[in-house]
Amino acid sequence: MKKAIKRFETLEKAYVIPKPTWGSLFYYDARLQHKDVIVLCEVIEHINEERLPKIMSLLLSQYSPQTLIVTTPNAEYNAVYELDEMRHDDHRFEWTRSQFQKWCHVMNSHEQYELLFTGIGNEHNLYGQPTQMCVFTKKEVSV
Repeated sequence: MKKAIKRFETLEKAYVIPKPTWGSLFYYDARLQHKDVIVLCEVIEHINEERLPKIMSLLLSQYSPQTLIVTTPNAEYNAVYELDEMRHDDHRFEWTRSQFQKWCHVMNSHEQYELLFTGIGNEHNLYGQPTQMCVFTKKEVSV
């Protein structure tokens, strides 16, 4: 995060600079309610799977951002790297694209968000891209 802050400081003043917020995903933080965007970039794989539903409930139900972006490694792509194990010692899991998509749909059980799945990085014909991403976009409420 310190590197990102330094990069933002070098931008021209014409740009809107994001304001980093320090906190924890395990405790409620009123500052995060109703934000435009919340990003979990390469975060979830560092958390034990059984703790993720509570975190996602907090994010989607209580914070209720307009957009939530979640990225995580694509386990299938590890074959391209010729890895027999996870990419980092601190990863608790790495999911295939199918596992990630299923998990995102389960986390969106109230269906208040549209889900868009995509990848990031060079695409392999068989294994997809190294990083997978889900963009949760809040559905418009009809009156």
